[in-house]
Amino acid sequence: MTESGNIRETPPEETVRRFLDALGSGRVLDAIDAFAMDAVIRDARGKEHRGIRAIVEFVNHQRSGPLRAEEIVNERDTVIATVRSRTGGREERARHTYTIGGGRVRSLRIEPGGSPHPPGASPR
Repeated sequence: MTESGNIRETPPEETVRRFLDALGSGRVLDAIDAFAMDAVIRDARGKEHRGIRAIVEFVNHQRSGPLRAEEIVNERDTVIATVRSRTGGREERARHTYTIGGGRVRSLRIEPGGSPHPPGASPR
């Protein structure tokens, strides 16, 4: 999609931040645009959603309220985010692990709870 070799690719953590900001503010089309056509989401229940059509369906069926990234950490070829959301009056926390390629999300794994840092590790 890049027309010139002089254009810089968006940093992976910024791709994730833009996705979460779009999703949290209800801009679903902008959120979906962050994904590669052949991307995969593994949701908190372990179900895989492969390809942009399945991802569109997954995102459209999510009924979470406001979404907020607490922390976003870039670790080599992955980005890990701790995300809080409010669903049905209940606050939930999830760990999102993203793989980014070509400026787009290639994969997203969602796990309930957690922090992007293993116990005892400090942020970089």
